[in-house]
Amino acid sequence: MDANGGRSGQRSLRRAARRSRRLRWAGALAGFAVAGMMASAQAAQHERSFAGMVAVADCAASVRIGYEVDYDATIGAHAVVGVVTRSHDETCAGRVVQIAVLGADGEQLGVESVTLEAGAVAWFTDGAPIDAREVVGTRVVDVG
Repeated sequence: MDANGGRSGQRSLRRAARRSRRLRWAGALAGFAVAGMMASAQAAQHERSFAGMVAVADCAASVRIGYEVDYDATIGAHAVVGVVTRSHDETCAGRVVQIAVLGADGEQLGVESVTLEAGAVAWFTDGAPIDAREVVGTRVVDVG
């Protein structure tokens, strides 16, 4: 027993318990801080990639096209032999896009890639002729 009636042992135990509790809280708060920093970094990366996707979609949407048509004796009608880029956003120049000619059910009748520049033509040289009467639209996809 000490001069305080034996209570100094209990005080030191309480101090040690408080110190231990503070260390646990400090560790938990440090963990939350690290998790917050990682989440912020991930959100910033997501924002950059989202901005890139928007730019790619805007590029593809800006492409205006026309059809290259020629008479094809094998089908006895006019066939779409190519797609010409009439205009596009200036910031998209040099990008490669894939242009698909679509039929009534949305099926691809022909697909070709072309580098965007004034008057660039994507020629459909592979496969059967594409009957111009079956073409109902196009789809442009930016591939780089």
